[in-house]
Amino acid sequence: MVNGITSKIPELIQQGSQLIQTLLNVIIANLPSLIQGGIQIVASLITGVSQQLPALVPKALELVLTLVLGLLENVDKLVDAGINLIIGLAQGLINAIPILLEKAPVIIEKLLTAIINNAPKLVSAGWELIVKLASGIIENFPSLISTAGQIIETIWGVLKSLPRKSRRMG
Repeated sequence: MVNGITSKIPELIQQGSQLIQTLLNVIIANLPSLIQGGIQIVASLITGVSQQLPALVPKALELVLTLVLGLLENVDKLVDAGINLIIGLAQGLINAIPILLEKAPVIIEKLLTAIINNAPKLVSAGWELIVKLASGIIENFPSLISTAGQIIETIWGVLKSLPRKSRRMG
């Protein structure tokens, strides 16, 4: 029985390989429609989220602050993990340079075309963002001024507590 199974392994491996190749060919053939569907989903999500932003921003800010405080408690581990991530990313980019160089002209052309075609929308959205930020700053100016002093004092206190290098040589 073991000999029968063993003798079928090469045939099973070949069939498995063919199955994987067929699956990849189907994915590649349908990739444009998958991408289009994904873009439609993302666009719908963005529209829905943008309509809810006034209610979501305070909760998102609370979430971000809680997350930042949690991350700061583990900053040493994060730095080590970040270094490992950067090293892995660099190695991956080095390995992918031939592919990137081959595809770079097409990617750059499509990116620039998209930016140029959407420039009026981008400029309008940028202007709207600047106006809303300026309005928010003006509305909260007294709070910003009173908090700025505390922030500067905190930064100064942290900087003063850092160990100093000896200025003497030798």
